[in-house]
Amino acid sequence: MRAVTAILLSLALPLCAAEKKASRSKLDEQIRAAEAAFQRGDAEGALRTAGAAVKDHPDSVRARYFRSELYSTMKQYGPAVADLTAAIKLQPGVPDLYQARGVAHFRNVDMEAAIKDWDE
Repeated sequence: MRAVTAILLSLALPLCAAEKKASRSKLDEQIRAAEAAFQRGDAEGALRTAGAAVKDHPDSVRARYFRSELYSTMKQYGPAVADLTAAIKLQPGVPDLYQARGVAHFRNVDMEAAIKDWDE
């Protein structure tokens, strides 16, 4: 479980560079709370907390990316794709977002969309 949390955090952290410092602090708290819930085995609570982070920070690529990783970890690939699509709309030039969405499409058995994202 710790490995999953470490992977989620390491993937989400680089996406915070463009966010305002004040709102990042609240977002950091929400992400830590979601991680703690996930580590306790409360996946639904983690998703609720991540959802609150997305609601509170609607322009945050990091919040959407983090929640997409939770969805993917829980094998809910459709919502993961939706969050990654929203993140790409917010910040279209980030290759890692296309890679992650390609993986989510692949796991959701949508090979055509996966290949399109990987080509991007």
